[in-house]
Amino acid sequence: MATIETLNGPLDTAELGTVLMHEHIFNITAEIQIAHPGFNGWDPEVEIPKANEELRALKVAGVDTIVELSPIGLGRSLDLIRPACEGTGLNVVLATGLYTYDVLPRPWHFSGPGTLLDGDEPLDELMRADLRDGIEGSGIKPGILKCAIDAAGLTEHVERVVRSVLRIHKETGAPICIHTNPTEERGLDALRILEEEGVDTGRVMLAHCGDSTDLDYLDKLAQSDALLGFDRFGLNILLPFDDRVATVAAMCERGYAEKMILSQDANCFSDWFPPGLNEQVTPDWHFQHVIDDVVPALLERGVTQDQVDLMLRDNPRTFFER
Repeated sequence: MATIETLNGPLDTAELGTVLMHEHIFNITAEIQIAHPGFNGWDPEVEIPKANEELRALKVAGVDTIVELSPIGLGRSLDLIRPACEGTGLNVVLATGLYTYDVLPRPWHFSGPGTLLDGDEPLDELMRADLRDGIEGSGIKPGILKCAIDAAGLTEHVERVVRSVLRIHKETGAPICIHTNPTEERGLDALRILEEEGVDTGRVMLAHCGDSTDLDYLDKLAQSDALLGFDRFGLNILLPFDDRVATVAAMCERGYAEKMILSQDANCFSDWFPPGLNEQVTPDWHFQHVIDDVVPALLERGVTQDQVDLMLRDNPRTFFER
């Protein structure tokens, strides 16, 4: 029997059910909200109950588990996550790590290898503490590590974060999600650094592969054992819906259904955008888009129900059981 840590404690992986492997609940910029309360429409008294309703509806729609991939840098807060998820019936897997595309927050400019104060990498102990003592010392432990390699690539600070995540993975066995930028083929950078660090690619999910229609690039990633995230359905502003669906169907035709997951990278509220922007620009970017729209479109294109079940049920469970 394998178990995974969730918001409500250890869960038998056999109970994961249908899984959305890359979602968020709230992405809040704490420093801005402290200085300018209500920035971009944030009101926890309104947004927490709304999130609870959305998550309850998601469970009714047939989703059993979400992986909430918000570490430092994306506004993770148990004070927000717990009431949003209370009573929804969802399993919620949380993340530790650090999310940046280029530079670290100021405290890590001065301590750590090669800095003014030098010494061991302080990021290691932050992640180690989350996995050992729980997030915010709560005993609620993350089930996955998170870092990012975006368009800027492996900058000095990004490389520090990635190598720190890989060290903690080797210490603890926690699986990894790496945000990648497919336009710049950063998934290949991720595979290179995984090889350098001797990390089994089967323990790694490469996020945002579905932002690309380049089957040659995706084929290179699929030659590894990594799990490929087709996980931004609804963000049609980045890539149209039909292109996203066609790419998943083409990858299934190539025999890669066992290498993919489907998700949305959506959230209940983010203060990154002005109020109302989602409704105006990305109306399909919500938690039920995969279930309501993507799965029927895939089936129409010849993807089988067994392949859909692989991407939404079997592959997530296998990933967490490895």
